[in-house]
Amino acid sequence: MVVEEKLLKWLKIENDPRLIFTIRTLVSSMESTCKRCMKERDINIFEPLCEERGYLNLLIEAGVSQEYLPRFCYKRRGIEIVRFLNKKPNPLPVRDANYYLPDFIKLFAKNLLNLYKKGKYEELVKALGSILEERWGSVRYFKMSRGIFCLILGDFDSLLIIDPTRNIVRVNVENIYVFSDRDYIEFVSKLFGFLQDTKFEIIDLIENEILLRVDLMLQENIPEESLERFKELGLLSVRKDDGKMSLIIKLLDPLEARPPFDISNPLRIVKLLSRIMEERKA
Repeated sequence: MVVEEKLLKWLKIENDPRLIFTIRTLVSSMESTCKRCMKERDINIFEPLCEERGYLNLLIEAGVSQEYLPRFCYKRRGIEIVRFLNKKPNPLPVRDANYYLPDFIKLFAKNLLNLYKKGKYEELVKALGSILEERWGSVRYFKMSRGIFCLILGDFDSLLIIDPTRNIVRVNVENIYVFSDRDYIEFVSKLFGFLQDTKFEIIDLIENEILLRVDLMLQENIPEESLERFKELGLLSVRKDDGKMSLIIKLLDPLEARPPFDISNPLRIVKLLSRIMEERKA
């Protein structure tokens, strides 16, 4: 009943008997599935019965307390996250992985637990960034207006989100459900702020289509192979004028339902732009 009530509250379902029945059936079915999955440890480790621990992610997103989570599955998720952040191979892909923040700190950086308990989140993120930098070579981070911290690992390879307001860490984020359009625009703006020798503008159209214009200070054209990559990432047009190349890239399509918001695409765009600018400097 506790899990069911949490999910109903999180989904803001109160008086619709059809949806209440659906959630009740889901919880009952998944409790049985989880027991079977955790009993067969090899299945749980290598091929969980809910794809990539999707049900565990859902329970954490809904704020279900640890005592009501599938115990072995939660333990395995913690091991997978630590191995991913240490750049070690995993038997299961780790993407869009949720975990409770204090449990994550205990596993990955126990010496930082005191900062968490004192609510010194900026210091915590800075210290965590230093640890991750040893593994990933580079870590950039920023704080969003509603208190979420975003850490960009490596050469714009992966996103780690520390969310003290929800007490959740999100690892290797590719798609995110908790952003609004405004959050997404803020995220993209701060992400592109890391680029040098470029100017950018977010164009938020009335029809809910969000475009990105990037101005590159280049004396020569972008290689054709790079332009092909940009086309795969949503490039709409290219214009060159007086040593400046302007790219128009579609970030959000009005025909696509959101959330979720695609995080991997802007990361790939920034990674590609960063490499182009670095090659021009060399």
